[in-house]
Amino acid sequence: MSRKGKSRVRLRHREALYILLLAAAAGYYLYDTSYLSWLALLAAVLVPIFDWGISFFLLRKGRIIPEASAEVTLQSAGLSFSVQIAPPQVPAAIRGEMRAVNLFSGEKMKKKLAIPPGQSGELELGQFKGTLPGVVQCRVKKTRARDLLGLFPVPVPAAAPVKALILPEPAPFPGELARSGVMEEISRLSVPGAEGQREWKDIREYRSGDLLRDIHWKLSARRDQVIVREYAVAGGSAVPVRMRWAGTPEEISGKLGRLLGLLEGLRREDLPFALRVQLPDGEELAAGSLEETEAVLWDLLARPCPTAQTEGNFAEDSLPEQWLEAEKDAIVLYRDGVPEEVLS
Repeated sequence: MSRKGKSRVRLRHREALYILLLAAAAGYYLYDTSYLSWLALLAAVLVPIFDWGISFFLLRKGRIIPEASAEVTLQSAGLSFSVQIAPPQVPAAIRGEMRAVNLFSGEKMKKKLAIPPGQSGELELGQFKGTLPGVVQCRVKKTRARDLLGLFPVPVPAAAPVKALILPEPAPFPGELARSGVMEEISRLSVPGAEGQREWKDIREYRSGDLLRDIHWKLSARRDQVIVREYAVAGGSAVPVRMRWAGTPEEISGKLGRLLGLLEGLRREDLPFALRVQLPDGEELAAGSLEETEAVLWDLLARPCPTAQTEGNFAEDSLPEQWLEAEKDAIVLYRDGVPEEVLS
């Protein structure tokens, strides 16, 4: 017989023995109403109650804290959960279950939890194997241990649930944006009121794709090699980026991968951006940095995938003359509200 089976048999024996003792004390009291029989019945009833109360008090000193391997991770990196155990004072095994759920896609994971008596430190629970991005919430539930006499279950406190953000792998955006042919005038991609001007940042050797107008002719002649000026978009200008938060979870995941790849490309080229995410109900969420984008995604991916499949239209007063839009399979350049060119 397994150790687990033996433990269950021992517990059942204890419970059966207590029931027999309680029945004997009650029978003794019924047939002999002496002072001694009354004390025996009182002890049979009160001892387990006091034992449960003491066990409950001691177990409250323990803690079971769920932990995630990372606060923000990519799907390719995976996400695993563990619990940090502060041992209670009762030398008993603790049982319960760990439940993890992707708040965006609804994917779930459930695992039985068995903590040996007196264990402290970290206990690995396993990896969450979801197929979609989202905010994953993990909680420990139904944690119980036996009292000192091993008769009754006693609840063990568990900490608040822990959350982690899983993002799709960014779809690489090819080329260097500031020098690509279709983005030659990228500094003109600006939010309303911003001045699309480039700012000289540095000089470097010529690379394939650099514009002729950026060549520093005098310095190139002096060094006998082609030198170009490297520019960054001035602080008042930002590349407008749009994404419609609508579709199936798989479609939104595809859009999100394209969006993250584009934003990484903009950061690589030192190009600021102004992101607007359009929800089906018309609400727009804005971000102007990767940190703000992460905060927006924490908010959106902690909600269930929108049931409305229709894509809302951006407010006309928030649209520039041209912008980049993240779609399921590509980044599309829009001019005057019309998709003009697929960039990836």
